[in-house]
Amino acid sequence: MDGEPLRISTPGSSEAVLGNDAFTEALSPSSSSSVQVAVRVRPFLPSEAGSNKCVNVSDASIQIGREGGAAFSFDFAFAPNDTQDHLYNTCISPLLKSCLSGYNATTLAYGQTGSGKTYTMLGPSSKGNASNSGVIPRALRELFLHLQERKKEAADESYDFDVRVQFLELY
Repeated sequence: MDGEPLRISTPGSSEAVLGNDAFTEALSPSSSSSVQVAVRVRPFLPSEAGSNKCVNVSDASIQIGREGGAAFSFDFAFAPNDTQDHLYNTCISPLLKSCLSGYNATTLAYGQTGSGKTYTMLGPSSKGNASNSGVIPRALRELFLHLQERKKEAADESYDFDVRVQFLELY
């Protein structure tokens, strides 16, 4: 961003001018870039038992192998025991708040088959356990909650919003 405020106008309302604060707050403390990378190490499967010593997650980096193994740094790094809630609140919720302030955001899950992309984005296939919901259900829930709150706060009874969401899965 070049430091210019974002100007938003909607039909039937006055123009809103937003500074870059909402966007800056969505960035991780270690990054000043608008593109961020988070890595999540999924829990090991039963067939992989005994392999849990080959990946070490600390702060915003992962190390492969024992001491002296290859280390990689990211904006965020999540260990196998980190919850869906922790990942969402750390990475996604700030992006959603910046979207509500007029910025665009994209969340992309990338990895090989079996790496946990679907679990992270959608959650487990069992319905009814909201604590394990993935990124998409949580973001939609939070988005509509914020929009309903804004509608209640609006003095004008004609408050209206238009939500456009795109979901794409490639194989």
